[in-house]
Amino acid sequence: MFFSCFANSTTCFHTEAQAEEWNKKYGSLFKVETTLNSGAYDVIAELPKSIDGQRFDSVSLFVSNLEQPTFFATLSTYEDDGVTKVWFVTDNKNSQQHYLSFSYGTGCGMSVTVEVDFE
Repeated sequence: MFFSCFANSTTCFHTEAQAEEWNKKYGSLFKVETTLNSGAYDVIAELPKSIDGQRFDSVSLFVSNLEQPTFFATLSTYEDDGVTKVWFVTDNKNSQQHYLSFSYGTGCGMSVTVEVDFE
């Protein structure tokens, strides 16, 4: 008997300096608003459909920190009057930091990370 196996994987690494450069250069393109409602924060972020010709791919939520989050989730976007947005709700007693990471392009595209400000 002969068994044939094949595996293929792709990994993409961005340097911390590259990520910081993208955050500085493109961070102002994202509008994040927080509203306190009934003991919880509504968070709505507006995002561009593309950056430098790279189309929006996905958005993720990180809670506490980016390296070892206590909570991580990918979020769905929606359209509101032609503007792409993402929305989530969090408890106002939660003192942990929240970050939204927006990915653009395919393969080894780019990502822009924005910290959510609850003040």
